[in-house]
Amino acid sequence: MKLGKEVMSLVDGNGDGEVNRVFADVQTAASSVVDVDFYDFAGERDELGRTFALSRVKFFGVWNTHATETLRLSPSVGNGNFTNLVPANKDIEAGGFLFFYTPPGAAVVDTSQHILQISDTLYGTNPFSYKLLALGSQ
Repeated sequence: MKLGKEVMSLVDGNGDGEVNRVFADVQTAASSVVDVDFYDFAGERDELGRTFALSRVKFFGVWNTHATETLRLSPSVGNGNFTNLVPANKDIEAGGFLFFYTPPGAAVVDTSQHILQISDTLYGTNPFSYKLLALGSQ
């Protein structure tokens, strides 16, 4: 196990530790499952009107902003499961935060490695809320 400091460069680029795309999302969902598609973000565009897509996710953080509900991150089911980012279900207690950082980044593949599901622990039964931040490269 490595202990110590890691430096994350915010230099524009596609190399290790470099990013050229930032995606942020704030959601309050009333009993549903939210799919976050890291390949094309459901058609989102950046501030210049360009297609917003990532080939690698270098930093990913989720803050559970709900007062009582536990949030569940899942690699999705089926063709788009994003096991490169979240290999198995991860629960975040109310008010908790989970982050992932890897300088080379987790590969995003359009047809197989791109969808992360966010829900309550009963998969869409209770309301939940979160803030999400993803830094990556296109």
